[in-house]
Amino acid sequence: HNNGLYNLGGDGSYPADNPGLYGITGRAEDMGRFRAPTLRNVELTAPYMHDGSIATLTEVIEHYARGGRLVPSGPFAGDGRDSPRKSALIRGFELDERGKADLVEFLKSLTDRAFVSDPRFGAPLRDSAPPRTPPVPSAEPDLDITSRPVVLCPRDQKRNLACTVAMVDGVASAGKAFPGWK
Repeated sequence: HNNGLYNLGGDGSYPADNPGLYGITGRAEDMGRFRAPTLRNVELTAPYMHDGSIATLTEVIEHYARGGRLVPSGPFAGDGRDSPRKSALIRGFELDERGKADLVEFLKSLTDRAFVSDPRFGAPLRDSAPPRTPPVPSAEPDLDITSRPVVLCPRDQKRNLACTVAMVDGVASAGKAFPGWK
């Protein structure tokens, strides 16, 4: 959905290098439409918005409370509240300072500290992963991967890009040591 983050030129445009779904479909109504991310662990994912243009949760709340972001000057100047392409769901709302602070605290409560501090779900980089040894070492030194750690991604980390890259690299190394293995 388009949440009124930008309104370049008053016609609802977004920066040319970041137009949202419009960049794929070419349909004007898709200008500024982006997939909404999860709120799980939102306290840890700053900066916010699809382009990192809002620094804090308080600023995000102010953006939505206003009904769109105002960029008073510069190359991205415009009033997102007046964007003709903004979703009808983004209407703005009134909230006093206490209400904003309470909402920020609620959003922070969606952070799962136990999950994010559990080493089983940490970055699966070669330096932090326990080494695993292939069952049959290669006799050729350049193909010997017995001394190289290989990463195995936990089932729930299959979409973790770092894990996937490390795993593919490990599989590629194993493929060199064991020709024909895929």
